[in-house]
Amino acid sequence: MTCRKRDWILPFAILCVSRFAAAGTSDAVGGGAPSIHTDVVRKTVRVENGRLGLRINLNGGCRLDSIWLGSKSLVGTGQGGYSGIRIGRLWYTSRNLRGNLRVVAGEDSVTIANIRYGSGDTFVDESWTFALDGGSILWTIDRVLPRVLNIEGDAFPAFAFGSIHVFDAALLGNGGVAWFRLFNDTALAYGVHTDRLTFWKTGDESCLEVGSLAEGGSSALTLSRLDTSLTCAFALSPADLAYRYDAMTHRRRFIRGSTDVWQTTGHPAGRYRQVIRISSPSAQDELGRGTFRGIDGEAVTSILNTIARLGVIDSRHYGGNSWHTPYGPICLHEQYIAQFNVAIDDGNYTRGYAKCLDYYRDHAILPDGRVKSRWAYTDEDAMPGTADSLGFYEAQWGILLDSNPDFVINVADQFDQSGDFAWLRTHKLSCEKVLDFMLKRDADGDSLVEMMTGSHREKKGSDWLDVIWASWENAFVNAELYHALDRWSELESVMGDSSRADGYRAFAAGLKRNFNRSTSEGGFWQDSTGWYVHWREKDGTVWGNNLVTPVNFMAIAYGICDDPLRRSIILDAIQLQMQKERLFFWPVCMFPYEPGAAHGNEYPFPTYENGDLFLSWGELGVRAYAAGHPDVALRYVRNVIDRYRRDGLAFQRYLRGTQQGAGDDILAGNASAITGLYRDIYGIQPRYNRLYLDPHLAKDLYGTRIRYRLRGVEYDIDLDGALNAIAVGGFRVSSPGDFAVAAEGDRFLWYAGSSARPAMALSGSGVDRIQVSIREWSGSRRWTEKNPSSVNVVSHEVMDLPPNREYEVYCNRRIVGTRTADARGIIQFSNGGDSAGEQLFEVIPR
Repeated sequence: MTCRKRDWILPFAILCVSRFAAAGTSDAVGGGAPSIHTDVVRKTVRVENGRLGLRINLNGGCRLDSIWLGSKSLVGTGQGGYSGIRIGRLWYTSRNLRGNLRVVAGEDSVTIANIRYGSGDTFVDESWTFALDGGSILWTIDRVLPRVLNIEGDAFPAFAFGSIHVFDAALLGNGGVAWFRLFNDTALAYGVHTDRLTFWKTGDESCLEVGSLAEGGSSALTLSRLDTSLTCAFALSPADLAYRYDAMTHRRRFIRGSTDVWQTTGHPAGRYRQVIRISSPSAQDELGRGTFRGIDGEAVTSILNTIARLGVIDSRHYGGNSWHTPYGPICLHEQYIAQFNVAIDDGNYTRGYAKCLDYYRDHAILPDGRVKSRWAYTDEDAMPGTADSLGFYEAQWGILLDSNPDFVINVADQFDQSGDFAWLRTHKLSCEKVLDFMLKRDADGDSLVEMMTGSHREKKGSDWLDVIWASWENAFVNAELYHALDRWSELESVMGDSSRADGYRAFAAGLKRNFNRSTSEGGFWQDSTGWYVHWREKDGTVWGNNLVTPVNFMAIAYGICDDPLRRSIILDAIQLQMQKERLFFWPVCMFPYEPGAAHGNEYPFPTYENGDLFLSWGELGVRAYAAGHPDVALRYVRNVIDRYRRDGLAFQRYLRGTQQGAGDDILAGNASAITGLYRDIYGIQPRYNRLYLDPHLAKDLYGTRIRYRLRGVEYDIDLDGALNAIAVGGFRVSSPGDFAVAAEGDRFLWYAGSSARPAMALSGSGVDRIQVSIREWSGSRRWTEKNPSSVNVVSHEVMDLPPNREYEVYCNRRIVGTRTADARGIIQFSNGGDSAGEQLFEVIPR
């Protein structure tokens, strides 16, 4: 029978059909019309929406006993979806109920009330409503707690899947990932403060997306493994859930041997509402990145959805070390954390990392402007007396001063992705404070800042290579400082502070000049070897004359070394040694550090930071080679992809001697070369007001088409060698060389080269794909347009012209008007479509 709205009360279960009449028995989801069905015999309610299907079993309890994506069942016998709480050691759940259920069926929803579970005076009352909402199913749980309850574990609700292998991973709402390859024990849990996730498996047509829409309270997720099953449990609490382990710090997000990752939390008596949206987006729509040529695009996608995201330990805690790492460190002295998202390309990462940098600004910067270099689950790696209650500390190996420039670099890169001016201004004072701390460390006035130590004999580190005793004037830290000053001076100008911008540019210019001086003149360039050394000590001696790759890659990539001959000498020397040793990736140094320059455990060479392969510096290596040797850069990207297919890149480093993975301190930086693929080879570089494209392609990559999302706008990028193109909205522009575009509603902006000011704007309401090809943009402006419909009328603004000067506008070599550039240097004209073919436009000074 069919009912429009009616109540039934019977022991345990009662069924009704809502919206569509049916009493189906098939378990397969056919992808038909959205519907809610009942089966009186089986005592189930079935909800279907597209490829997604749920079945609620009301036999003695209330639970989702089946979840389907198409014909694929995601749960096993006795598993599925349920709600519950743990009090003490006991779980009380909706799978075992007392009393009668009440079922109310409506047009597009069904409500199940009187869901009562518990024991003694600890009873929870709930009602569930399932509703069809567009392409999703909404599951609303109204929960009433009779009194204050100290809840040890929450399932509000939980989804228990049939196997840990039913999915490869889950992308989290903060841009991170739960990678189930790392759920490699029979009991473990990962707890994270986020409210949604998307499960995916390679080869599946659909993903499973589950998220909380609840307002009020604090959301959290627990992903756990027990034996072979996978469970995802939501929690909604009055305040942020706190972690149970370790005994002193209570910061551990990932635990083994148990699943109780959260501390006991008091919940006041009263009503709580959870709303869960469940959907099954197309895997291609959700994860698809376009069409790759000359490279394994499936592996690239998988790397960016696993390894690259592992450094998101929790909301407000982003770094390069994974949540799986035993003591869970975050190195604030890593300049590439924001940059990861150039390739990850996830708005959730952008939004989440902005909040993380806010948190670091408010809690990791000391009053004098020094940035604490690390955070961890525990304090075991901390310099005595430096760890605070939140988990920030100085590393036991020394004051690592690269944390200061790296904070500023990450803020700048984050702003390029978000374009959020209001957010940037909240970081103005803090970034100035952080930079000024560094500039004050130039005691001798040579624009090269000094470290806290003057000699390697003090046995203290000062940069990312923390067990290498770099001291005094450290080229590694000074290179990062140059990049930070270069980036931040631009943003000071954007914010209108020309005085600050000029001051930072002046210091950067002095730093660059003296960095490039020979070691005999007080700089870092070693004439006898043909590369930059790692550091100069207070007594003038030079150390780290062993071709340290991060130092030399940074010098080239950040524009410090702009001498083509020097660049060639460095890159050729590195490549020669790579070929001799047949290494698949660049090591941190090509030759041994001098005796005494590093911790004793770093000898004999190659050992750890004295010669092993750390993939985190891959983007810098790719950038250094891409401009002049894109085939070399691509070779190492392919090598990383090959390693991922072989071992998953789930290591800290690779041993120089065997080139095998080592170390359980898994680094998200192992995906850095893929960031280089996107940023430096494909040339995709987000800017705060545009999407900049500067490709350096090997021929194998011609024909690549990348789907890219920036600030909620989708761009299609065609990479074809001499003439590359970007399409967005109703326009597609192709251009030789580098260029940028931006979309503002119906308005399309094109930028010449690396300029931050637009050169042309095109607009039109409802225009079909207008194809624009730039021919020349110097004295004259020449371009072609192919307008597929005579209905399309395109308005043109040619910009960035000398103001108050007259220009003649031509179409197909015939003059169509004369315009005078206004005070802003802009002329305007409109033109209708011409379906017959391509039109040539020219704007020529009169």
